Amino acid sequence: MVGLHEQFCFTLHFSLFAAFWMLIAKTFYFFFFAAGAFLSPFLVLYYESLGFSGYHIGILTGLPPLVSMVSSPAWSGMADAFRRHKMVLMLTLGGAIGAVALLSVTSSFVLLLPVIGLFAFFMAPVIPLSDNAVLEVLGERRSEYGRQRIWGAVGWGISAVAAGWATQHYGLHWSFYGYILLMSTCWLVMTRLPMGEEVSLQSSFFKSFRLLMRNPQWRVLILTVFIVEISRAIVRNFLFLHLNDLNAGRDLMGWSLMFATLGELPVFFFAERMLKSWGPRGLLTFSIAASVIQALLFSMIGATWLVLPFQLLHGPAFSAGHVARINYAREVAPPGLGATAQGILASVGMGLAGSSGALIGGVLYDAVGAPTAFRIAAGLAFMGLCFFRLKSSPVGISSKA
Repeated sequence: MVGLHEQFCFTLHFSLFAAFWMLIAKTFYFFFFAAGAFLSPFLVLYYESLGFSGYHIGILTGLPPLVSMVSSPAWSGMADAFRRHKMVLMLTLGGAIGAVALLSVTSSFVLLLPVIGLFAFFMAPVIPLSDNAVLEVLGERRSEYGRQRIWGAVGWGISAVAAGWATQHYGLHWSFYGYILLMSTCWLVMTRLPMGEEVSLQSSFFKSFRLLMRNPQWRVLILTVFIVEISRAIVRNFLFLHLNDLNAGRDLMGWSLMFATLGELPVFFFAERMLKSWGPRGLLTFSIAASVIQALLFSMIGATWLVLPFQLLHGPAFSAGHVARINYAREVAPPGLGATAQGILASVGMGLAGSSGALIGGVLYDAVGAPTAFRIAAGLAFMGLCFFRLKSSPVGISSKA
């Protein structure tokens, strides 16, 4: 009886701890993405308001992912190697807030380059580290990740409407003010995050790293993400400029972000069921197909209001892909190298591919216009889909698809 009582108390204590941890994680995601909705969609409009061409905007939007390509795996690898995940998160979030404060008072192209680079340097590892921490606490219940991450979508959607209204009526600088306020709140929440230092490495860091990089399924995932994220970066960075060319108001742009969030909510909510039914491979296939369709639809926008229903595909295209990728990476990563795997994934997706897509998109926007650029993006995503289906194998949660 004593043994059963002790086991019951331990189980209850662990359950309460996990519930509290997940409440903090949900709050963290909410404020982090609420802050992002105030800043990232409006940066290209800020650059355009300073008189920069599509080529210069392409450089400015392409620099952050290029910096992230290096900083994300570097920070994440350091966190894994030295078991200092929370310290790295606090440092990088604080640095990102300071960089945006500098960004808000900088208008010269030459000066914007190092400031934007500094911002990307600190921002890059935040989501890989936080996602890895959530997956670690969930353990065998990793398919429930979407139930935590959904609060980031809620924060983004609510904030997007507020950001659109604020920038429309009070100017683009309010995107900086809103970001700093919300991200500072996120930093305070993060200080309460009871983050463990994950499992220990079973061998040396570099030996585990070599094992990861030699895994054929890891290589297929990385190349697929690279191809597809070039496509998504072209669309992501130049959609608002396209809407601006069509004389859409910033209120509509804000509402378009809200509709994108509405598309995310059911995907994150049912992500557990989809992962168990399709597995990471099937879910990633679904998301890439949605990216192809969405890019094609954006290329056919005539009336600006059509962006609203088309943005509903953001959930299947982005949210399903994000859940699939991090679970796929978690399954193939050696024990103790989870943050590093997530960091590399972000480095390739939002880093190398994001930078390439921004630069390619800038050239295409000036040369052939946004509609043709979006059709080219759809073709790239379709290539990624074909490659992934031919070369990948089922892993992890489900052996189906």
